[in-house]
Amino acid sequence: MDEGYEASGKLTPSDEDKLMRSVLAADKDSIEQGMLIQDAINKGIGSFTPDDVFANMVKDYTQAERLYGKRLLSLLTGYSPDYLKRNVTIPEFKPELLRALTERINRLKQDGLTDDEGFTDAGITLSGLVLYAEELERLSGKGTEKAAAKLDHDGLQDEIVTFRRGRYKDIALRRTISTAIRRGHHKLRPEDLRQYTRKSHGKAEIVYLLDSSGSMHDEKMAMAKKAGIALAYAAIKNKDKVGLVAFGSGIVRKVAPTLDFMALLRGIASVTPRQQTDLVLALRESRQLFASNASKHVILLSDAMPNVGEQPAEDSVQAVSELRAAGITVSAIGIGLSKESEQLAQKLVQVGQGRLYSVDSFAELDVVVLKEYAMIR
Repeated sequence: MDEGYEASGKLTPSDEDKLMRSVLAADKDSIEQGMLIQDAINKGIGSFTPDDVFANMVKDYTQAERLYGKRLLSLLTGYSPDYLKRNVTIPEFKPELLRALTERINRLKQDGLTDDEGFTDAGITLSGLVLYAEELERLSGKGTEKAAAKLDHDGLQDEIVTFRRGRYKDIALRRTISTAIRRGHHKLRPEDLRQYTRKSHGKAEIVYLLDSSGSMHDEKMAMAKKAGIALAYAAIKNKDKVGLVAFGSGIVRKVAPTLDFMALLRGIASVTPRQQTDLVLALRESRQLFASNASKHVILLSDAMPNVGEQPAEDSVQAVSELRAAGITVSAIGIGLSKESEQLAQKLVQVGQGRLYSVDSFAELDVVVLKEYAMIR
């Protein structure tokens, strides 16, 4: 199995609680440390030393920006990207730059977020919690969850039917009024009432199939991770289980469908971009993760054609056919797909009896993923 980012060190429940509290309390240092670690992972960087980063910056700052990213360099030094670019070659600034890098990187180690092997379990968890907090803020600011899924603590509003009995808050007001008007009624009558039915909780298992090949890096990977976190948050709240298969040239990370949100969060946060796109392997791996008699669904997110094997397109269709024969449906979200890739994706969802969402921008991935979750509930 291709390895994703393997954290070292074990995190105790009390340590996990401390990290959660620091993020919820908007502790600036903790949040910046989490952002720093997540940016590094999304760049495929497992560790760094002050001397190496310093050497890369002063040798060729433009190349260093491509290697590390502007935000990561800013988080590592405490200086803005523009300030770094203007001053990195000034001799008097270089000692201060090395001091800042050394202080920040050593602080990560002192706080137990890195060790000699790279990022620790605590570091991975903190980076995931920061992603989680950013995504919750994003959703609450946009009303995304309500718009995409109409979720509440009682479940998902499904089809509209004639009101028989139940809670009046389930009445579909607009449909009720339109029914009364259509019938020529000047006042609402009992027979005009329409209500939403609700699907029960805990009836679905979903595997988030995340393409983590080399093209899925930086902000694209960050948004794909946040979309997975949004799915986990919404589904687990409804007692639906969510799993993860992240894949590149092999399986980067997998988590069987679970109600353990923190296990999923750590799994998603640890995914790092890796080489090619072995979709066939990922599809077949996802089939092995389903265990219950619940409704089973795969949500595939990718930005490219599969490119591993002699006939990757045909083999991918066959793998989806095998999933469907096992009672598993498949939907796909394609990011900036070529015409050929979109045609294959359309064929995959036809065989998988799911839906295809083609998006040009990855900024709204969470909206699309939540919309798909609403469709399968």
